[in-house]
Amino acid sequence: NEAIDQGNPEKTLEALLLPTAKLQDVRPVNARHYQDVLHHAKAQKCKETQDESALLWLDEIQKGISDANNHIKEVSILAVGTSMVNKSLEKGDSQGILTILQSKFGLRVIPECAATYFQNLSEAKNLKTREESNESP
Repeated sequence: NEAIDQGNPEKTLEALLLPTAKLQDVRPVNARHYQDVLHHAKAQKCKETQDESALLWLDEIQKGISDANNHIKEVSILAVGTSMVNKSLEKGDSQGILTILQSKFGLRVIPECAATYFQNLSEAKNLKTREESNESP
């Protein structure tokens, strides 16, 4: 709880990795996200209990770690799917778009609409690359 309050992901990671904490599946690469998730959980608990000194219990910390790991896994799948969509758009592969939308994003698609999906996604990508934006194309 003290490490979370300090707002330093490295310190929080050190605390999570202490053998006495007996926490499972702590991955150093996810330190920043653990800090964010646990800080949010602690702030939420303080708000709900109307007690600014409320502390996270071990089970709440473990849930935060598990949730953060799941977030990272889901985001990785979406990033791969997005990359695959962009590559299919560049290749002109409208059927590949269908497969990716179904397998990576879990969307129900209508095969007869493949050309429309392809056209709309191509237009969206082209608009995004033309606009003045700090976002990735």
